[in-house]
Amino acid sequence: HSRQPIVRFNIFTQHYDTLLTFYSRLFHRQPDSSKAGFALFLLPSSPQVKIIYQFSIKYSPSIQPYSIAQSAYLKFRLNHLDHFLNEYS
Repeated sequence: HSRQPIVRFNIFTQHYDTLLTFYSRLFHRQPDSSKAGFALFLLPSSPQVKIIYQFSIKYSPSIQPYSIAQSAYLKFRLNHLDHFLNEYS
């Protein structure tokens, strides 16, 4: 097992299938690990960064939406942005 620290961004949602489809298309691949109601994507990082980044989606039937401050967002570097924009434009 790796001794590298792991940073995981979790999204809990009532709309699991919709988000899974969205992020699979955004990342241009299927999750690295999944089971019913849960998907995990390993996010690439540079060799100099000694942190493992993960992104997960988890189904939660009781989650309630709330406002996020304007300064809170996730930022991704994508290699296939043109492909993604064509699907969602």
